[in-house]
Amino acid sequence: MLNIKKKVIFINGTVLMPLRIKKCAIIYHNGRKTITPAVISVKKVSKKIIIFETLNAIYCVIPELAPKTRFIDAPVPVCA
Repeated sequence: MLNIKKKVIFINGTVLMPLRIKKCAIIYHNGRKTITPAVISVKKVSKKIIIFETLNAIYCVIPELAPKTRFIDAPVPVCA
């Protein structure tokens, strides 16, 4: 059996779910989309990290938090 070391790729972004075996994963990061080769295994899915393996790399995706919404006290327009 061959012992091939795979590249480990860390990305801060969002995996567009669901991850499916034998299908490409799509990761949204830095305002763009990255399409990976077909997923061969999903190692971990949690709120803090998503780890999956493709034929030539292991992806570690650290989910980006959505920007917090600030509520401003402002008058609400009333339609008459």
